Amino acid sequence: MIKIIMEVWILLHSYIQTCVESYLIGFLKLGKIPQHVAFIMDGNRRYARKKSLQPHQGHAFGFEQLHQTLDWSMKLGVKVVTVYAFSIDNFKRSQIEIDTIFDLAERKFDEFLKEDALIQKHGICVKLIGNLELLRQTTKDAAYKLMWNTRNNVNATLYIACPYTSIEEMNTVLGGIYQNLQQTNIGISDITREFIGKCLYTKEPLDLLIRTSGEVRLSDFMLWVSNGCTVHFIQTLWPEFTLFDMLPILISYQFRSKELNIMRTDSISNLSEKTQKYLNDLHSERIRCCQPSNSNH
Repeated sequence: MIKIIMEVWILLHSYIQTCVESYLIGFLKLGKIPQHVAFIMDGNRRYARKKSLQPHQGHAFGFEQLHQTLDWSMKLGVKVVTVYAFSIDNFKRSQIEIDTIFDLAERKFDEFLKEDALIQKHGICVKLIGNLELLRQTTKDAAYKLMWNTRNNVNATLYIACPYTSIEEMNTVLGGIYQNLQQTNIGISDITREFIGKCLYTKEPLDLLIRTSGEVRLSDFMLWVSNGCTVHFIQTLWPEFTLFDMLPILISYQFRSKELNIMRTDSISNLSEKTQKYLNDLHSERIRCCQPSNSNH
């Protein structure tokens, strides 16, 4: 009898939570919704310690929370989500923990490709950003497969930064620009702040950046674009992050949206035909690089 009561309570609780979330999403959509939101998903290991779990279990709950966050982000109308999944600096951790994270990532990438998966349901194009050459071969293969098979999805974009740092991103971007300067394709006068920003792994302007777990630092994540966006540091651990944590953040964003739009409009400049061609070629090449045959290089 007690078991039946508990099962009924769990179902009732889930139903009530779904109804409340639907109401909140409808309420929030009355205001301006950020089009590009980034998350520093911090706190998986601390969550595991808090719940007396093994570290890999904390990471598993973190991956599950990404699924839920992505779902209500799409329902809100967010078009681009970027998540900091693995820093290049994280390679300093134990090999056991690194292997566990990549095992989880490979399973999650495979799940993303199922017909009934969230990625297919919302038509999300998935792109891994960072130095993918640092990944082990099986993870790299799974990443290329995921990117190639979702490349034609146009409703939204999920950027997974893995393995990533802003320093590596800027080295790659500026190195490419320098090579083209040497080949006289573009000139010094073409290299503007907007041009560099559009050469980054995430070419869409960032509206909102959130870091969970109480740490007040960006940890070498999206440093170039974070200057013009709203940044929030919250105490909640990533596996416990919910729409209810997002509620005050979005309300604050909506109150400041007019001010942010003015700042963004003031920073816009026109790109030359040469730089636009460079950008088109750059992003086309990034798509071609994720063809499955390239994963064996």
